[in-house]
Amino acid sequence: MDLRDVYGKSIAVTGRIPGFTKAELEILLEARGAALVNNSPSKDTSVVIAAADGGKKVEKARALGLPLVFGDDVRAALGEPLEGYRARFERSAAKRPKFYKTATLHLGAPAPHELLERVAERVGFALPAAARNLFSQVNGLSYLWSTRKMPAPIAGPLAWHDAMHQDGATWKTLLALSRKGKGSFVMGLIAIPDAETIFFSEWNNRVFSSGDPGPKDRITIGKKKAKAQDFWRNLFLFDAFHGYYQAGLWADPVSQDFYVVYGSDYGADWEWSSPISLEIYMEHLCTQFGRTRPIDPASKAGMTTSMLRSQSGYELAPYQNL
Repeated sequence: MDLRDVYGKSIAVTGRIPGFTKAELEILLEARGAALVNNSPSKDTSVVIAAADGGKKVEKARALGLPLVFGDDVRAALGEPLEGYRARFERSAAKRPKFYKTATLHLGAPAPHELLERVAERVGFALPAAARNLFSQVNGLSYLWSTRKMPAPIAGPLAWHDAMHQDGATWKTLLALSRKGKGSFVMGLIAIPDAETIFFSEWNNRVFSSGDPGPKDRITIGKKKAKAQDFWRNLFLFDAFHGYYQAGLWADPVSQDFYVVYGSDYGADWEWSSPISLEIYMEHLCTQFGRTRPIDPASKAGMTTSMLRSQSGYELAPYQNL
């Protein structure tokens, strides 16, 4: 059974699927177009994903004649991490609600192979599938929208430094929009630079604040521990959606994988949330368009990009729903 495109289908997930939390699997299925993901098969279910053969829900699925995908086969059925991502994002964006007033939507052209080789050399290990597939399809991603009419469209990508500048034109415009009209103000902001900018810019003491860690210093990110020097060496700005908060991309030399980690306090604190796989972060953007961002792999609830005016004038911060 192919799960790479389940547009409009209702999917039942029963049991714990190896390699995925329930929230992660829901994100991956919704990004692939699933209309509904629930726990129990019914006559309206299109596909059933089960941890293993056997059990009452599997028996019910068979009695209903429903296709079954078992735990060890789920990854293959979904395809490689971020395989086909560009097409999924473009389809999702094309079907976005009409009340999304868009200022910019820009997906960068695929990164050349030579650049990806340089990135692998920079981080010190071969690019994991998610990173390789992402940058070979989309080299930079910008999306700025709100539920109120946006100003004139922004040509091309949204500059990361404009997106992060809390007293700059972009956030002042958003603040002004939030004050207009009646009802709630909802927005989304994605500002992922191109790979050249991400991996070959000096972010420390510019966006991040590492201090001066010694060789014995350690840092804890969720349940992961790392040598502080290694962490800062392989931490890059990834999604510049705010100045106080930002999403960094951590190339972990131990697991040889990429994780999205969140900074707060203007890049000084990186230990307050859990690492998110690059795949889950990007697939979540595919359905939420930067309105919300998960901060824990075990839960879809997380950071909501809502407008909160602090005591320091124009400073705005995403609301943390922890």
